Amino acid sequence: MTEIEDEEVLQFMIDAIIKKIERIIGYSLAREERTEYIKGVNTEYLWLKRKPVSEVAGIILFNEELTEDEYQLRSPEDRPYLKLKDRVVPTSEEAEVTYTAGFESGELDSDIELLIFNLINDFRSNLEDGDIKSYSFAKISVKFTSYMEKQENLYSQITEVFGVVI
Repeated sequence: MTEIEDEEVLQFMIDAIIKKIERIIGYSLAREERTEYIKGVNTEYLWLKRKPVSEVAGIILFNEELTEDEYQLRSPEDRPYLKLKDRVVPTSEEAEVTYTAGFESGELDSDIELLIFNLINDFRSNLEDGDIKSYSFAKISVKFTSYMEKQENLYSQITEVFGVVI
C-alpha cells in the first residue's frame, strides 16, 4: 500500500472504532446540545449520560425553570452530574435538562485516543500473528477466531474509559 492508502485505511479504522464505541455507550461523541429527561431518585443529584459537558442551557423541574444559582455542574472524570441547591428530585418527578456535551472534531480525550490506538494495534497484531481467519477490504469484513473474547475485552476497555455504559 502507498502512504495515502495507509492514511485512508487508518482513518477508516478510526471512524469505525468511534462508531462502535458510540453504539456501545449509546450516544454520539460529537459535541451537540441534548435534552434528557432524568427520573428523580430522592436526592439533589441529576446524573447526566454524556460527557464532557461544556454548558447547561436549562433545567426544568416541577414545571419551573431553575436559575443558574440553583444548581452546580460537577464533572468528575467518570460521569458528570448536577447538584441542585436546596432541592430534592423525588422518584415521582422527572427533570428536563438541556445541555451541550461531547467533543469537537479532532479533540478527543487522551484516554479515548489511547483506547482507539490500542484497538488498532490489537487489530494489526492479529493480522501479523495470523489470528484472523478471514479478511476482506472491499466489504470490510473481518472475522476473529475468538470473537467473544474480543467483544468482552472491547466492552471492558470502553467501560474503563467511559464509566458506566448505559
